[in-house]
Amino acid sequence: IINYKYDDINNYDNPLFYKVTDNHKCGLVDSYGNIVADVSYNEINYVSESEIYLISDEKKGMCNIDGDIIVPVEYDDIWNFYGTSWHSTILCLDNSEFEFIFSTQQIIHK
Repeated sequence: IINYKYDDINNYDNPLFYKVTDNHKCGLVDSYGNIVADVSYNEINYVSESEIYLISDEKKGMCNIDGDIIVPVEYDDIWNFYGTSWHSTILCLDNSEFEFIFSTQQIIHK
């Protein structure tokens, strides 16, 4: 059972996770109420079975379902899985493009 300390709780398509909001900041908790992503982001979007999109102060990044940061929250934009394969996504930072490969968790400058 999730603690009632949050202003809002939303369920994603995956019933194991909930987006929580407290004082206009978002976080992610599992179905036991354990924090997966701290309640410190402007927005959180569940994007796949294993990746979560994070936005903080107009910078973007990603974490996995364990809450580990896999793409630091420092990029200007993340294109939604339009890399050279369906197993990657494009990251933008200061007019440069990078490709994040999900299987190896590598970030490659393009």
